[in-house]
Amino acid sequence: KMKKGILVLFLFVSCTLSAQVHKHAIGLRGGSGSYSGFGPEISYQLGFNDMNRLELDLGWFSRRNWNNGKGWGNGYAYSVVSFTGCYHWVWNLVEGLNLYAGPGAQLTFYNEQYYNDNDGIYIGLGGQLGLEYDFSDLGVPLHVGLDYRPMFLFSWNGFGNGAGLSLRYLIN
Repeated sequence: KMKKGILVLFLFVSCTLSAQVHKHAIGLRGGSGSYSGFGPEISYQLGFNDMNRLELDLGWFSRRNWNNGKGWGNGYAYSVVSFTGCYHWVWNLVEGLNLYAGPGAQLTFYNEQYYNDNDGIYIGLGGQLGLEYDFSDLGVPLHVGLDYRPMFLFSWNGFGNGAGLSLRYLIN
């Protein structure tokens, strides 16, 4: 009975809390983390209705460290390009502050140079959980978000995750 009561309460609260999801939002998401949370991303959100949207991100990251001939090894270099899509359910917590969560997938291409070239692809499934503040009620068409994105990477057989800070311009 307790589980059914909690489920009914969750469904009731979910249906009564509605957020203001904008038709279009575009901006940047800066990420950090391991494997599924590399560097900066161009981020686009497509709103379906008041509570659902799709987020599409294009990310890139590159790092080089050649050690100037010192130390162990000859150094390394790697570069990454990733495509991420996440479906969001969005709930308004208080005026302007939204919570969002949903499933996602990621496709990442990488090139690593250490002793030899190593090219590959990561395919990931996971999700995204975040908070965002929507400034549109104040007359500013922006929102700022902070999120966490865990992914299970099948081709790597491992877990990657990353946190991101985003700033998007809202277009209706």
